[in-house]
Amino acid sequence: MSDSVTIVEAVHPPPGGMPVGFDGDLIVFPHARDCDRGVYHELLVPIVKGLRTDDLKVRWLDESDRRLWSGERSALLTIVVIPFVVGIASSAGWDGLVRFLGRRNGQVKLTAGYRKNSSGGEERWVTIEGSGTDVAAALEQLNPWQASPAINKDKSAQDE
Repeated sequence: MSDSVTIVEAVHPPPGGMPVGFDGDLIVFPHARDCDRGVYHELLVPIVKGLRTDDLKVRWLDESDRRLWSGERSALLTIVVIPFVVGIASSAGWDGLVRFLGRRNGQVKLTAGYRKNSSGGEERWVTIEGSGTDVAAALEQLNPWQASPAINKDKSAQDE
C-alpha cells in the first residue's frame, strides 16, 4: 500500500446506518442528516452516474423525496474533497468501485463499509484518503470477497 494513503477504521456506520438488506451493489450514504432527510453533496450525482455506466446497481440510501443537497458556490476555484460514503454489498460493487476510483484524478476521501452477510454477520467500516489511484489500490487489498494471497499460495502448494 502507498504511504500517501491514510486508512482509519470507522467505529460507527455513517448517518442513517447500514440498511437491513441490500438490493444492489453499492449504497450511497448521506454525509449528514437533517431530521429525517439525508444530506448529500451535489457532486455525488455524476459519481453515481459514472458508477452506473459501469453496469453497477447503485442506489441512494434515502428515497428522492428524503434527499437534500449541499454544495459550494464561489468565484474562486477551490479543490473540494467530496464526502463519499458508500456501503458495498457485493464483490461486483467492490470491484466496480476500485475500477472507478482508479480512473479518478485528485484527492478522494471515501468511507466504505460492507456486510458480507445480510443477517448481520461481519460488518466493517473504514475511511480511506489519498489520490484516486492510491485509494483504489488500498481498497483492492482490503477486499473482503477476495481470497487472501496466503490462502491461494497454500492451495497451490497442495495442488502440486
